[in-house]
Amino acid sequence: MTDAALAQPGGPGRLGLSRFATLVLAAGRWFLAVLAVVLHHSLAMAVTPVSKAELPAVFAPQTRDAYRPLVGALRAYLADRQAVRGLHYLCVIGYAAGDRSPARPEGPLVWVYWREGHRLVLWEPAAGVGNAAQTLLRSRRELDLRKDVVATEEMVGTSSYLVTQAWVDSLTEDCGRRGRRYLLRVR
Repeated sequence: MTDAALAQPGGPGRLGLSRFATLVLAAGRWFLAVLAVVLHHSLAMAVTPVSKAELPAVFAPQTRDAYRPLVGALRAYLADRQAVRGLHYLCVIGYAAGDRSPARPEGPLVWVYWREGHRLVLWEPAAGVGNAAQTLLRSRRELDLRKDVVATEEMVGTSSYLVTQAWVDSLTEDCGRRGRRYLLRVR
């Protein structure tokens, strides 16, 4: 074969631009098809419904005297933690059984998720504490989601304070689905 034949577009030694573009498009289509299958499978697993029997029973804390006035207690908590001005998203969920707490297997219990503060607070009514705000402010378990969360159970080890990211994700997602969401403005 001559050098002239090799140098020609589309010649046997080189792919022509249109042939190259066709191969790139085919590879791109194949990649997108594989990606679509993988994403579909991942999303299908992520949103697979859980039967109601598998979810812990919840209650509405705002209906129980120990947590009233609930919004007032949340506002007092934000003020005490010196929340910055603006809107703050909080989610409150009450579990009739304590299976949502690695530290407390018996129930009932309430969790407060404060998104902007990166906090997850166990809210337990306490004997001798007069109001809901005080019980929230004196929580014995206030997780800083930037420091107290690890990737695996092995990393939790014997710690009585660390929790896994999977547990946090499960709780905050459940709160978003079945808990009560509040958007409070701090002035």
